[in-house]
Amino acid sequence: MSVILVALFCALMLVYRLRRPRYPPLPPGPPADPFIGHLRIAPTSDFGISFYNMGKTYGNLMHLNIFGRITVVVNSVRVAAELMEKRRSSSKYNDRALLRVFRIMGWTENLAFIPYGRTFQRHRRMFKEAFNKKASLNHRPVQLFEARVLAKNLMKEPDNWAKLLTRFSTAVILRIVHGHHVVSEYDPLVKLAEEEGWALTQLGSVGANLLDVFPFLQYMPSWFPGTHYAQFAREHYPKVREMYELPLRDVLERMAQGTAAESVMASQLSALHREGDRVGYTVEDIKGVAATSYIAGAETTASTLFSFMLAMVLHPECQLRAQAELDRVVGTNRLPEFDDRPSLPYLECLLQETFRWNHPLPTGVPHRVTADDVYDGMFIPEGSIIIPNIRGMTWDESLYADPFTFDPTRFLPMPEGRNEPFSGATWGFGRRVCPGRHLADASLWIAIAMLLSTVQISKAVDEDGNEIMPEVAFITSFTR
Repeated sequence: MSVILVALFCALMLVYRLRRPRYPPLPPGPPADPFIGHLRIAPTSDFGISFYNMGKTYGNLMHLNIFGRITVVVNSVRVAAELMEKRRSSSKYNDRALLRVFRIMGWTENLAFIPYGRTFQRHRRMFKEAFNKKASLNHRPVQLFEARVLAKNLMKEPDNWAKLLTRFSTAVILRIVHGHHVVSEYDPLVKLAEEEGWALTQLGSVGANLLDVFPFLQYMPSWFPGTHYAQFAREHYPKVREMYELPLRDVLERMAQGTAAESVMASQLSALHREGDRVGYTVEDIKGVAATSYIAGAETTASTLFSFMLAMVLHPECQLRAQAELDRVVGTNRLPEFDDRPSLPYLECLLQETFRWNHPLPTGVPHRVTADDVYDGMFIPEGSIIIPNIRGMTWDESLYADPFTFDPTRFLPMPEGRNEPFSGATWGFGRRVCPGRHLADASLWIAIAMLLSTVQISKAVDEDGNEIMPEVAFITSFTR
């Protein structure tokens, strides 16, 4: 009897194996340990650089497995675009990874973290209506005004440059989205954006946080190992929720008084009041879109401007060349305007090189695969986390000669330059491409043009008049 049972079991196993789908291999990856996978060798800091270095061995598409959780790292713009934009199966990559630490922190209605579905589609449509290429042209007067305020303030308070850059990036968003006019870098809404922007740099690497690997940690007491990020996120929850509630209260109050300035929020609230359910969104959707604009626009714009300032200090020759171009095209009797942009090719290269040299989101925001997929003979299982490693893409030696050097001329036509392409990774990929990219790009361009037209950016000096070389160091987490 036992022999018959064994034979029957073996026959069933044979049938199961024959009928089981035969999948291609996963993308290449380092040797893994039993059960824990790549836990011991997974990077714990500077993920973008670590993934770039791993990619030199394992290729533009590689994988890590930690306790069965598959993470696929993309180190190539071409591969990322094919996966998430060009192939018929690209819709499988529209979802977001569940980033628990951000949910605990209160960013539940942030477009960057919303799973793909109806809520995402509503928010995306609202962003497109407010910030598409044509609509963004209407916001240029605000950006031009705030860029001039930035230059004026820097000439009065050069030592306060960091706060003034943050003030600029936040003031543009608050004026356009909330109709709130910032008159000081100490404005409560500016300070709130500054504080929570800093908090985003303290959350560990996005998509590779311990909470994402071990969800039970969010329920453990604060003394339990590995709960630091959950505790930190809970401490900031009230301030994050204030970023949703405070602007709404302010706009509603001014609308009731008849003093509300023109803004995205006021326009959306008026449409909701006028059309009701027919408008296709709710007050909660309006709060979510406004809060996403508030933190995302302020933080990433300020971060990019910080990198620009550092680049100008380290490479004064680039600053001098851009200023010479501005003097030649704009002259010295007026300040630059948006219409000057096509006539300032080196300044354009300077901005694009700032993006490439030190992107504010070095590993992007992870995508999630919603169904099994096969790419170039490699199997990508359903549920895999996809990390578009922007850091690795901007150091791609097949696209950029000497990629670690800040060199705006790399984009210029030959023979003066090398005719290298602007980074295709700057704004993300597929349905998750940054919806505010036209606004952000314009804000950064006019700020940089205005700064170079009015001030000289140079090293600080010590008591003896010697120049101080700044330390090139960054805080890198979700943002850099």
